[in-house]
Amino acid sequence: MSMIVFHWINFIILVGALIFFGKKKLESIFRLQRDKLKLEIEATNAKYLQVKAEFASVEKMVAETDAALENVRRESLKEFEQESVRIREEGRQALDRLTYDSELRLRGSKDKALASLQNELFDLALSKATEVLKSDKKDCGREWLNQLTESERKIVGGKKNYAS
Repeated sequence: MSMIVFHWINFIILVGALIFFGKKKLESIFRLQRDKLKLEIEATNAKYLQVKAEFASVEKMVAETDAALENVRRESLKEFEQESVRIREEGRQALDRLTYDSELRLRGSKDKALASLQNELFDLALSKATEVLKSDKKDCGREWLNQLTESERKIVGGKKNYAS
């Protein structure tokens, strides 16, 4: 046990000697370290404040950009709606023009077809009448011609004279 006590006493003497002789050197080392850390903390605080101010500036710019973007969206939507109305109106007008033009073409085609049908019907009736007249002419041709000429004579003879 005396050995352990001796080692402790020896250790305490050694630490005391180190403290006595190294105190001034250790104080200056710790003081330099403390001053160095203090400067670094102050520089870091200054940088923190600068970054905080820049962050606030960036947040303000983001808010302004968001507001401007919202205005652009509103204006774009308004222009889109106006353009949509304009396009609808132009489409409606084009549709009306097409409908009118189509009706005109349809009427023209109808009139041409009707005239063509009337011409064909007239030609058919004329050819049928010619056939009937030819067949009747064979049957009673002379009698009919005599009646026709007799009625013509009456008209020309003074009863109904359209020429005078």
